[in-house]
Amino acid sequence: MILKKWEEAIGTLLSVSINEIETSLILQFSSGTLLTIPFSIDLKNRLNNSIGKRIGILHTDLEEKNYLIRIEDLKYARKKS
Repeated sequence: MILKKWEEAIGTLLSVSINEIETSLILQFSSGTLLTIPFSIDLKNRLNNSIGKRIGILHTDLEEKNYLIRIEDLKYARKKS
């Protein structure tokens, strides 16, 4: 799956891998969704630190930040409901 501009993928991140030619990151979510995004060492590091967490990744049209990542705080979400 490749996100279109302003499309978001949400779910629990299971793994982050790099394709053979190191041009893309492949994200696997608990739903079985595989998401492909352009390789960035910053994104790779942030995503590796988010494995096992529920995240949202949004594809933007911003030059400096093509992809925004948000990590849900499940403790806060449970308290709120």
